[in-house]
Amino acid sequence: MVKIGWKCKYFRNIIKGDYEGIDLGADSYSWFGRVGGKFTFWKNTDLQTRLNYRAPVDIPQGQQKAMYMVDIAISKDLMNNNATFTIASRDLFNSRRRNTELYSDNFYQRVDQQWRRSPIVATFSYRLNMKKQKNKESRGEGDYDESEM
Repeated sequence: MVKIGWKCKYFRNIIKGDYEGIDLGADSYSWFGRVGGKFTFWKNTDLQTRLNYRAPVDIPQGQQKAMYMVDIAISKDLMNNNATFTIASRDLFNSRRRNTELYSDNFYQRVDQQWRRSPIVATFSYRLNMKKQKNKESRGEGDYDESEM
């Protein structure tokens, strides 16, 4: 079984400001989104992937460059579906970076920030007197915003 979902938001970013007669405003359009998939293969085993992307956006005196990251997880239901073993990695390719370029007539600056690489996490959960929840609402997964990226 294969399930694929996506979400995309398009927006306008307006920043107004000035300092000593210098315009520090910016007005641009940009977008961010994600696409994910859940693939059930082999008995009670799921592979989940998600790609997050944020397009470039203009800021005062420069631009924040595009950013992307890939998450992946594999899970296996065990013990008559009362337990689940999962191995997961966020930012699989260590690509989550915030690159910013700032410039004016008097200077040029490039800032490159990279988050620490997320570890690979293994979890085991056992459900006592509970059924495995299948729908998004019961797991607390719903809308997300750009801060998640």
